[in-house]
Amino acid sequence: VTLFVEQQTSLKIKILSGQEEAKAVVKGLQTDPMINDLADYFALDIGGGSLEIMEVEQKRVCNIQSLPLGAVSVALANSSNLNLPLTPETQLKTRGFVRNIVQKEFKIYPNPTVDELNFEFPDNVQSANVQVYNILGKQITQTQLKRTVPKLDTNAWASGIYVVQIITEDAVQTKRIIKQ
Repeated sequence: VTLFVEQQTSLKIKILSGQEEAKAVVKGLQTDPMINDLADYFALDIGGGSLEIMEVEQKRVCNIQSLPLGAVSVALANSSNLNLPLTPETQLKTRGFVRNIVQKEFKIYPNPTVDELNFEFPDNVQSANVQVYNILGKQITQTQLKRTVPKLDTNAWASGIYVVQIITEDAVQTKRIIKQ
């Protein structure tokens, strides 16, 4: 599709990841005079295929979660005919679908950390690709964590703030941690 559009329009197209899209949404929001004065807030971007949840602290994105909960994906997961009215049964199915996705969040502790990070895996997740970036955006480490050994050694890291990105088949989660 990208190549077709580029050939037809002579425009270069880049497909954004959920993380890139979320950061762009926050940049756009910060141009709004009603929001520009806010230092701390949450923003939601609901598209057709995904939901990006952005947490902003001191006007900087500190946490991004991209979930497969777009309007179209949620609707199609619970009904084969989108022209039918929303019944109590469909509402119940939709709530269960959303709850199942949201409960797949990772927990990381302790935060702040000294020598290691522990990862608490959500149910039904066996492994995750973990990428760690320093505050300047330089990747410090990348590893595949397994549910059976859910620890990451932080002894070699300098003290400071780090961004931990956890990537699974269903979602990308971004968390901020402090290394003492």
